[in-house]
Amino acid sequence: MLSKQEAAEAVRQAKVKTGVTWEQLAEAVGKPLAWTTAALLGQHPMGKDEAATAAALLELGDDAALAFVARLR
Repeated sequence: MLSKQEAAEAVRQAKVKTGVTWEQLAEAVGKPLAWTTAALLGQHPMGKDEAATAAALLELGDDAALAFVARLR
């Protein structure tokens, strides 16, 4: 599984590659912009469905989705 830091870096790279915006990610997961951004940068966990949706939109794998769900350590 990716660490939260590795997943956050993967998100940054995927946003550039895919052109997906923070706003699009927030809309897709059904959460506010600030909440979504913080979660994808590793500041708090997401629910499984939210994580799967974000990972799919960013074209990231299951390892990233698992990192988005993982509790902070």
